[in-house]
Amino acid sequence: SLSRPRGMNRMESNLVERKLLHKIRSQSASLKTIAEMFKTCTSEKKLELLPLMKEATQDIMDCLSRLEKDLEG
Repeated sequence: SLSRPRGMNRMESNLVERKLLHKIRSQSASLKTIAEMFKTCTSEKKLELLPLMKEATQDIMDCLSRLEKDLEG
């Protein structure tokens, strides 16, 4: 069995994990959509899309770090 963060019961831990995984899936889908749009955009539009791509990537990294921290206890 995986350890849980202190003060968090199994149900709370599972809920947090499900929410984090949902956010990862959502941000991954957003990143994929933006990447597809990127191919056909002007350089000006690409410069507007890059911060959105970075933000989605950072959100994914934050979620992965939280999952890792929670699993390590």
